[in-house]
Amino acid sequence: MKRISVDNLIGGEIVAKEIATSHGLVIIPVGAKIKKEYIQKLKELHIGWIFIEEVIEQKIVNVVQGTVEAQIEKKILEECVGQIKDTIERYTCCASNELTGVVDVANHIIQEILEQPNVMYNVSTIREKNYTTYTHSVNVSTLAVLIALKLKLPQKKIQDIAVGSLLHDLGISYLPFDYGKVKIDECDEKQLAEIKKHVLTGYTMVKDEDWLSNTAKEIVLSHHERDDGSGYPMHLTSDRISLETKIVAVCDELDRAVYGDQRLKYKVHHVIDNIMSKAGVLFDFKVVNAFVEVVAVYPIGTYVLLNTEEIGIVTKQNYRMPTRPVVQVLGIKELDLSKKGRIVDLSQELTTFIRDTIEE
Repeated sequence: MKRISVDNLIGGEIVAKEIATSHGLVIIPVGAKIKKEYIQKLKELHIGWIFIEEVIEQKIVNVVQGTVEAQIEKKILEECVGQIKDTIERYTCCASNELTGVVDVANHIIQEILEQPNVMYNVSTIREKNYTTYTHSVNVSTLAVLIALKLKLPQKKIQDIAVGSLLHDLGISYLPFDYGKVKIDECDEKQLAEIKKHVLTGYTMVKDEDWLSNTAKEIVLSHHERDDGSGYPMHLTSDRISLETKIVAVCDELDRAVYGDQRLKYKVHHVIDNIMSKAGVLFDFKVVNAFVEVVAVYPIGTYVLLNTEEIGIVTKQNYRMPTRPVVQVLGIKELDLSKKGRIVDLSQELTTFIRDTIEE
């Protein structure tokens, strides 16, 4: 499998990873052959690159796409992103009173996860240019629910977390510029100040909503606060930040670092290491410990280099051992798709470990 710019497509390529719209709607499935008329459509949808494969990879791709984690991620994104987008846009543009629709989405996310209690959060190995604030909110909500369940929080608190995280970036919709086109690393002080206002704007929009819990409202206002008081908008310290808000803060940090803010993207395991290094300083110890247990350090579909010099692809997670997944070997020192090797369960082969990840 390799990543290819849409500008370099000629037609006839086989899709290695499904291509979806900003609503999570799959427009070209895995295994489909790219037709010339598809190329222009991809450009119109601002999809910059896709993954294509060689025929010999198809069996491995089928294994990856068929995992429980991949199926749950796909289902939640497809069913929730569009609904959240429609609900929030009606609210912000038309003063609609239908914001309560987020409760249905929150309950749906919780139910999907409860049906697979041992599932790990698998950070998708691909995000297109159609990644939006709504996708981000659903991702954060999904991970936050997993952490809340790991911490054995009461059902009411879990629902508050799910709802609050779906609304946490509501204020982004009111920025005086298109946030999706802004590169955070290139913002001037004035733009950064405007962006930081999104928490106050969002809170102002929901503070009088009687149906919304105070906990959910606090999440909207305080998800950028940090335990050492270095966050915003009020520079709260740990003792003044709720556990629910601390959970969302960690989830928001992961998703933004891997996908969002139009900034330099980081590898998942590097982001996790960074969050772990800040436990007890910026983030709550208990939350980070739970976070590490439920997030796949090496997501399914990630190419990895083993200490044996073998290169492979992660095909399955081992619950409770997130750093030791199952790997399908694809070659030694370099990818050789004609010589697929052994299946390595790193939870069983303890002398073998992942040295690094490899860009496709």
